[in-house]
Order: sequence, then structure tokens, then C-alpha cells
Amino acid sequence: MTGPDPIETELQKDMRLIANFMGSDVYPSKVPCKTNKQGWKYSYPWSGQWCEYSIHQLKYSHSWDWLKPVIDEIYTYSLAHPEQVKAVCDAKIVVGIEHIFPKVVEFVKYIKKQKK
Repeated sequence: MTGPDPIETELQKDMRLIANFMGSDVYPSKVPCKTNKQGWKYSYPWSGQWCEYSIHQLKYSHSWDWLKPVIDEIYTYSLAHPEQVKAVCDAKIVVGIEHIFPKVVEFVKYIKKQKK
């Protein structure tokens, strides 16, 4: 089940896309969180336990601690999608998270399209 906010920003859509790619469960919360009027929660397996985050609390775009596991997961697609994985690797060389985050989003969109 996915439940995007009807007025979700492009960044929030990208965050939701990555959360889903990483196996996050998305479900309606019984009590809406302060930062998410729709009350949707993302369960994310962080440090061996499942924690709940609203869309506004996801940090893929600005935290290496969050983005690194995504990059590790992308590497698992190396044999099946070498060119797309290489694009992420090339962006990683630039070092700034602001350069690699869009490449990660692009890769996840590509994989999602391939699964349809």
C-alpha cells in the first residue's frame, strides 16, 4: 500500500520512491504525525530494528548515513544493470551528496520501470 500526500513535493516523491526501493512498508498511521497531515508512516529497518518515520523525516537527500545503504543495495544490481550502476558510481566520485542523490533517484526510477 502506498499513500502519498496529494500535495507531495518532488523531493518527497523521491524520498518515498527510495524508501519503497529499500523495502520500507508504507501504511496509514492511526494518529497523524505533526509533520505529515495524512498520517502516513514509513517503517524502515534501521540498525536492526524497525523505526517509524513520516515522509518529512526521511533523510536520503542529505544524510550519508541514510544514503549509503541505498548505494550498497544499488551495487547488488551490478551484473543485471551495469551501465545504470556505473552512473551512480561515477556520481559517487564527485563526493557531494547533492550530486549522487539525483543519480540514486534516477536509478531507482529505472529499476521500478524494469519491474513493470
